[in-house]
Amino acid sequence: MKHLVFVTLSLTKGGAERVISNMCNDFFAEKTKVTIISLMKAKPEYVLDERIRFLAIDEKEEDYKRSMPVRFVSRRGKLKRVLRELCATEGKPDCIISFLPEPNMLMCSLKKSIDVPLIISVRNDPKIEYASKLKYTMMKLLYPKSDGYVFQTEQAKEYFAFSEHITKSSVVIPNPLGKEFVGAAENAGLQVKDKAEHAGRTYRVMAAGRLEKQKNYPLMLNAFEAFNKKHPDSSLTIYGEGFEREKLEAWVHEHGMTECVFMPGVSDRIRECMAEADLFLMTSVYEGMPNALMEAMAMGMPVISTDCPCGGPAYLIEHGRNGFLVPLQEDAKEQFVKLMEQLYEDPMLAEMISEQARDIAKTEAPDVIYKRWEEYIEKTCG
Repeated sequence: MKHLVFVTLSLTKGGAERVISNMCNDFFAEKTKVTIISLMKAKPEYVLDERIRFLAIDEKEEDYKRSMPVRFVSRRGKLKRVLRELCATEGKPDCIISFLPEPNMLMCSLKKSIDVPLIISVRNDPKIEYASKLKYTMMKLLYPKSDGYVFQTEQAKEYFAFSEHITKSSVVIPNPLGKEFVGAAENAGLQVKDKAEHAGRTYRVMAAGRLEKQKNYPLMLNAFEAFNKKHPDSSLTIYGEGFEREKLEAWVHEHGMTECVFMPGVSDRIRECMAEADLFLMTSVYEGMPNALMEAMAMGMPVISTDCPCGGPAYLIEHGRNGFLVPLQEDAKEQFVKLMEQLYEDPMLAEMISEQARDIAKTEAPDVIYKRWEEYIEKTCG
């Protein structure tokens, strides 16, 4: 492969964006020419290797708020011009790899006119991503045009069984663990600088993820409130930013928990934060392959997660061995509280779970996952 092009929505903080950045920085940039095209003209929040070319479609902020059909047509024209100019000046790339629904559909719609081998990657629960009639219709019409497909879980792949071509041309490759988390659990020198805000709290619970409805933070807050009443030495810190911040902060104030629940925003020191915490929670209603959960396990944290579609947590966690899964049922809150109390009251259980969780750093090591990507790209586009 001489030239790979990645197409994504943006390189702002997010799971798919982090995978693209890390995979290109740590693997492909050393082997081939790499171009990343962003549909949004948002400044990358991930540092890119100087060898990587980054192109952003020039859009005004108000363009992002247009209806999907209008936005799709506008972006399609701009993306087509960028790709044709790229092909004219540097020759056709060997393969284009797109991530996320809109970039995937745009690239599939341009497949014939650009005439470059295409691989699309589905990063989240397709039942949610294509829930609207419009998106489902567009997906079903456009996706079979691609040459290859990368899914994160078998559950996600099964959703596309309506197309024999997709089924036969696809592969399941989970997210890679960030290289900074490989062996990080053994680094005893990690320290957190925000100890002051946790004064008097000796049992730290944490979560990390966008403050969005998908993450189902009300479940987490309600479960922690019940746990904290019994164990007032505990604190909960949620790292992340998003549209639900105001609602979540209002809940914290209304329930009088400002002294034990903290939302400091996005942190560039999440590894250090995990090193100091005692327990990691995830309460999502759906996930692809959750990076933060994988990182917490690699750090040797006991984890409790919802057993949500499309199977990412269940892929990572063997219930009772290296973590705990809670079904998305009416008693989910009670199950979370029960498991939190078990881990709090039984340090030996917590340590056993912690030791087993660290193995994720071997099975999902970046070099292992990147090699699978490389082999699939060669097979599909070579």
